Amino acid sequence: MSGQSASIAYTKEKKEAITMTLRLDRKLQQRFDRLSAQSDYSRNRLMCMALQSGVEQLERELSGAAPNDEKKGTVFYRS
Repeated sequence: MSGQSASIAYTKEKKEAITMTLRLDRKLQQRFDRLSAQSDYSRNRLMCMALQSGVEQLERELSGAAPNDEKKGTVFYRS
């Protein structure tokens, strides 16, 4: 990834991973493919990063965290 660093650290030593199947909209899968081609990350890694970020966001929202409690530079989507 050019000039950017991810805030999520991964190590190959962790053996806690599981295999899971999910249904994904084809256009979203294509977006992940494009991001993977533009970065040094595999599609799987990018999807895990997106899921991690999304879960953290949902946890903050469900805990009632105020907007200024959110991490600086993180984009939040609210409906």
